[in-house]
Amino acid sequence: MPPLPMGDGHTIRICHCSDGGILINSYCPDKLLAKDEKLATHLSRNNTLHDFKETEEEVLVSVLKGIQAIFKKSPVHKQADLAMIELQEARKKNAKNARLQKVLHHDRLCILLATHLLQLGPQIRCRQEFSVTWLAKSLDVCMGVS
Repeated sequence: MPPLPMGDGHTIRICHCSDGGILINSYCPDKLLAKDEKLATHLSRNNTLHDFKETEEEVLVSVLKGIQAIFKKSPVHKQADLAMIELQEARKKNAKNARLQKVLHHDRLCILLATHLLQLGPQIRCRQEFSVTWLAKSLDVCMGVS
């Protein structure tokens, strides 16, 4: 059942349990997501299970959001170092995906996407510049000299 918005900013979600009971959740989305970016990211993600596997683009955007969060929270003189550490952790975590690895190994490209393009909003994320396939092919053509 879809969430039901209430007049006071709260939302109610009614779930039917397998044992015949009903579970009612009442929450205020603005207050719930105001402080914790990780919670908002987690709630907006698809499952990593086989039925709703994350796409390459979702993984890329989550990595870039992590880098962007570090840039916002860190002192200026530590931003680049901390962003590189986040990028290295993302490479280790997503080691099985060859195309994503190709994109993540271009440090300056990832930093540019995270700090300049990602902040332009969700409409930009639908463009081909955030497609892992397009980025990987473009790296071969445009940035073939490594």
